[in-house]
Amino acid sequence: MRDITKYIAIWVMCCKEVWSKWFSTNENGEDEFYEVEEALFSALVLSNIGLVERPKLRACYALLKGTFKYDVVGDRSVCKRQKAGNIFCQSKKIAYDKNISLPIRSIDPLGTMLDGEPYAELMISDQEYILEPLVNIDIKIDI
Repeated sequence: MRDITKYIAIWVMCCKEVWSKWFSTNENGEDEFYEVEEALFSALVLSNIGLVERPKLRACYALLKGTFKYDVVGDRSVCKRQKAGNIFCQSKKIAYDKNISLPIRSIDPLGTMLDGEPYAELMISDQEYILEPLVNIDIKIDI
């Protein structure tokens, strides 16, 4: 596993900047921005770890793990996709020890569901995931 936390931080910073200056006020900004987010991930993360053949962002998530930087005890949004396709989240108490690693379902550099704070969706079961602020985890890729 290779630590890519610093590259993820740069990617997040660039995504937030590009989003706020160019896409946030566009009618279809969210749809258009995904391509930019994808290109930035390839250029800022995958290129810096030397990948010649660069998988799409969604495929990369299967290779990523989030490792807690320190013990975490507190409320987190625990989310689950419902049969109808919508996402249901509720606040629950969680506790994880430092160095525990969980698979990453996705990363939201814009912090859509955490008031603008970038987060990773960490899988806690096949069906559920927590929204964990990126500042609390190191991100590693299995390549």
